[in-house]
Amino acid sequence: MTNKTSNKNRTCDLSQEQIEDSWIRLAQDRPSKSERNLAAKTRLFDIWQHNSYPHESELCDIPSMTKNMHTLVAENLNLHNIVGVQEMAKPIGLIYALQYTKQTESERGQLEIISGAIEAKSRTMNAQYNIDMINEAVGIHGMDLQSEIMQAVASEVCRELHSDFMDLIYVIGTDVNFRIDMEEAPKDIVNKILTACDVVALNSRRGKANKVILPYELCVYILPYVIEHNMFEYQTETNSMGDLLQLGTLFNDIELYTSIRNTVVLVGYKGKSETDTGIIFCPYQLNLFVATRPNTDEHRVLMRARYAVHTVSNASDYYVSIQVR
Repeated sequence: MTNKTSNKNRTCDLSQEQIEDSWIRLAQDRPSKSERNLAAKTRLFDIWQHNSYPHESELCDIPSMTKNMHTLVAENLNLHNIVGVQEMAKPIGLIYALQYTKQTESERGQLEIISGAIEAKSRTMNAQYNIDMINEAVGIHGMDLQSEIMQAVASEVCRELHSDFMDLIYVIGTDVNFRIDMEEAPKDIVNKILTACDVVALNSRRGKANKVILPYELCVYILPYVIEHNMFEYQTETNSMGDLLQLGTLFNDIELYTSIRNTVVLVGYKGKSETDTGIIFCPYQLNLFVATRPNTDEHRVLMRARYAVHTVSNASDYYVSIQVR
């Protein structure tokens, strides 16, 4: 094996046997799901807490509200289950991704950790609420709706971020040459899903797909079969991602999700490293600010986030979609 090292890229040539051995070692050293979730949530909170510069306002305590919002978003944002998460300390930074390149002249492959410059873009979220209404509820009725409102706003922000990323994954996913028919036997449908998982392994050279997202109707159709044949284990905790709901695991290693708004099956792979994925989410800044509507003079709290999205050059190799009819 030969190694080529530079300041920006680290390159190694691997045989197929060495690649398979590395997969086995990765599986043995892989941290538990709870450990990975906790680490990702901690990173999300730390980076947004460090980079937040909330606007001061006489109408409400924006700094305190922003800090609370960081915690709520970190608890509800589960993008790290599907894509990589790499925080940004500055609005412009570097992204690192693991990339496999197949050499046509031989059976050997090349694994690279590549870097690239990214810039965090700003987006104003749709989640917002009326300060005057909250203050009126406190002053007249003695009702403190702040915590409930903040939770609702955080949930809406997470839903929008989840939807953005899922739309992106569905667009770049590779389409296979077979379809799933709702009138097929559940056994045949499961076999097609497993075939798509193998296609991801063949294309990405990283591993068999370990994420499966099913349309709601299809999920309801095949769940009794996989439960009866001991192929499925329910998730002990409810884990929702916007329009996605994690149900459990297939064959002890494939996370199963269901979606109420998508009509195709999506299978994908994400490794234990935040570089071993097709799409990377890069949070930079998250804050709240007060805006006044000129027509009504209403004061509203709005949410604004700055983040970058990086797709590796072979991102489509990490995801496969199957049409359902």
